[in-house]
Amino acid sequence: MITNKNIDNIIEENMSDYSAYVVLNRAIPDLRDATKPVHKRIIYAMHKEKATKFMKSATMSGKVMAYHPHGDTYPTIVGMVQKDNQLLPWLVGKGNFSQHTSRDLMYGSSRYTEVKLSDFTIDVLKDLNNHSIDFIPNYDGTKLMPEVLPVRFPTILHYCQSGIGVGMASNIPSFNMKEISDAIEKYIKYNQKTMLIPDFATGGQIILSNSEIEKINKDGKGSIKLRAKYKVENNSIVVTEIPYTTTREAIIEKIIDLIKEGTIKDIISVKDTTDLRGMSITIKYKKNTDVEKLMTRLYLATPLESIFSANMNVICDKLPKVMGVWDIIDKWLEWRSGCIVKSYNYEISELNKKIHLYSAFIKVINCIDDIIEIIRFSEEDMIVPNLIKKLTIDKEQAEYIADIKLRNLNSTFVKKRISEIDNLRKLTSDKYDFINNKDNILKTIVKEINEVSKKYSKPRKTEIVYEDKTKEISADEFIEDYSCNIIYTKENYLKKTLRYSDAQKVKDGDEVISMIQTSNKGEVILFSDKQNAYKLQINDLDSKQPSMLGLYIPSLIKLNKDENIIGCVATNNYKGFAIITYENGKIHKLPLESFRTNTKRSMLKNTLIDSPIVSIIQIEEDTDIYLESSQNKALVINTENINEKASRNSQGIQVMHSNKEGFRVVKAELYKNQVNYDDYITNKKCAGKLI
Repeated sequence: MITNKNIDNIIEENMSDYSAYVVLNRAIPDLRDATKPVHKRIIYAMHKEKATKFMKSATMSGKVMAYHPHGDTYPTIVGMVQKDNQLLPWLVGKGNFSQHTSRDLMYGSSRYTEVKLSDFTIDVLKDLNNHSIDFIPNYDGTKLMPEVLPVRFPTILHYCQSGIGVGMASNIPSFNMKEISDAIEKYIKYNQKTMLIPDFATGGQIILSNSEIEKINKDGKGSIKLRAKYKVENNSIVVTEIPYTTTREAIIEKIIDLIKEGTIKDIISVKDTTDLRGMSITIKYKKNTDVEKLMTRLYLATPLESIFSANMNVICDKLPKVMGVWDIIDKWLEWRSGCIVKSYNYEISELNKKIHLYSAFIKVINCIDDIIEIIRFSEEDMIVPNLIKKLTIDKEQAEYIADIKLRNLNSTFVKKRISEIDNLRKLTSDKYDFINNKDNILKTIVKEINEVSKKYSKPRKTEIVYEDKTKEISADEFIEDYSCNIIYTKENYLKKTLRYSDAQKVKDGDEVISMIQTSNKGEVILFSDKQNAYKLQINDLDSKQPSMLGLYIPSLIKLNKDENIIGCVATNNYKGFAIITYENGKIHKLPLESFRTNTKRSMLKNTLIDSPIVSIIQIEEDTDIYLESSQNKALVINTENINEKASRNSQGIQVMHSNKEGFRVVKAELYKNQVNYDDYITNKKCAGKLI
C-alpha cells in the first residue's frame, strides 16, 4: 500500500527521532555511572570475556560489536586507557595508546596493543549480580547487558566528559575523588555543601574564581581558567603540565607564530621534549630575559592559559538536563539508595522463599519414614502429588522435599532446617527495618564511597591558585609604546612609518590624503561608503620606510561587495573629533570617544548616515575648515561654531547651503590659505562666496 506524506513532515519526524537517539544513546553521559552507551558496552563485553589480564585490543573491539550497532570502538577504548585523559582510567593498556596532550601522536593499531579492565572497573563489576540494576537486550535482542553500571561512587563527577549531540552538547569537568567523598560525607552528616573545585588529569593550575566555581556547583555552567606549570632550567623554560583543553602541538605552533610575527622577541627556540620521563615543552630564551614577564605574555597570547567552559549536561531520568554539582549529587544519592533497596528487596524475597520451603519440614518431622517410602515407591511423576496429599503442602515445597538426597532425610537434618526458620525470619525483619530507615541507607552509601576513595583516590593534580594572588594582565601592557605616523592615500593604501617625511612613496596617480601622528598603542578607524567603520590595531601593522609602498586596505580587512573606504582617523587616546562633511553641505562634528569600545571589535555597523561623504578630517582641537561647492563658491568656518554630536549616526549641522539646482559640496579640507580668510569666514550657514 502506498501512503502519500508531506516531505516536510517526514523530514521533521525523522530528524526528531534521530536527534533524540543521538542525544540519549551516543553523545551525553548518564548521571548514574558517568558512561555513554559505548563505554558501557566496552566494559561489559570485556567483563564477559574475563579481560582481567591483557588481551589484544582488536579482539576486544570485535567482541564489543555484539553489543554496539555502530562503528569501530577502538578509538573509544584508546580514550578509556589514556592516563592523562582521566584521573582514574576505566581500562589499562599495553602498547602505544597516544596521549591526550598530543594532537599528532597517533595511537598504535589495535592489532599491536593490548588492553584489560582496571582494578577499579573490576570492583565496579563485582556488583553486577547483586540484583541492584536491570539488564536490557542488546540491539538485536540476542544478548542481555546492564542498563547502568552498579557504581558505588558518583563517577559522573570524577570523569571528565564531553560530547556533542544534535542541538546540545556536554562538557563536564572532573573533580578529585577524595574531595568528592569528603564533601558527600559532610553533606550527609551535617547538611553542609562544600564548593567542589575541578581537578584535571593533565595537572597544571586552576586560577580560582569563586563566582565561577559557585556557578558550576549551583547551576552546572561556568568558566574555568587553566594554566600550564613550568620550571626554569639552563636558560630555558620547561613546561611540565598543560591545560586539559589544549595540546603540545597547539602551544608550540602558536609560540612559533608569535616569533615569526615579531610579537615576542625573547625566545630563541621552542620544541617538544616529551619522553618516557613525562611531558615537557622546552622554550629557550635569550640572555637577560625577564622570565616571569615572558611567561605572563605567553599565558596571555597562547593556549598555555586556556578556558574550560563547563556545561554539565547529563542524562537524568532518561532526559538531558544541565545540572549543578550538588543537584547531581542529590540525584545520584537517590539512585544509589534505590539500588541498595532493590538489592535488599531481592535478598528479602530469597529469604522468604527459603522460610516458605523450610516451613514444610515442620510437617515432615513426624513422618520421615512415610516420606522416604513415597519417594522410593511412587512413580516419578506421582512423587510430588503424593507428597502434597500426605503433608498438605504446596507444589513448590513438595518439589523441594523431593529433591533432597535420601541420606539427608533424617531427623537431624530436618530439625536443623526447622531451627533455622527463626533466624531467617529475624534476618528478614532486620533487612526490612534497614531499608525502611533512610539514615541507614545513607550511612551505607557514605561507607561505600569512603571505601572506594580510600582504595583509589590520589592527591590533587591541578594546583589551585587563588584569583587575587594573580595579576590580571592586559595585552596592551606588552605593546611597545612609541610614536609613529599613519599615512592614508586616495587609492586606499595605509602605511605606518616611524620617521616623519613629506616625501612618501605612492603608486602612480595616487596621492596622500592624510598623515596622522599617533602612537603604536593606538587604533586606526577606517570609514566606508556603506556606513561601516573598521578598526585596526596599529601595533599589528608592519613599520615601513617612507620610500616603501603601504598596505592595500582591502587586504587588511574584509569589505562587503561594492564597499569602499572613504576616510581614515588614527588615535591612541580617543581625544579630538572627526569632522565629517557631506555633499549636502552638512558637517558632523563627531567625538572620537564615540568609537571607543570595551572589546577589540574590528567592525562597527551603521556608524554614519547614508549620505555621500566629501571628506573625513581628524582634529585635536578646533580649527578652520575650508569648503568649496559645485557652484564655484567657498567658505571658511571654524569648528568651534559647529556643535558636536556624540551620536555616530547624527545628521550633522547645515553649514553650506544653496537653493540652486545641482548644489553640492565638492571639497572640504583644513584651511591652508586657499582664499582670503576675511572674505570667506562665516559662523552660520550660507552659500559661500564666489572664488
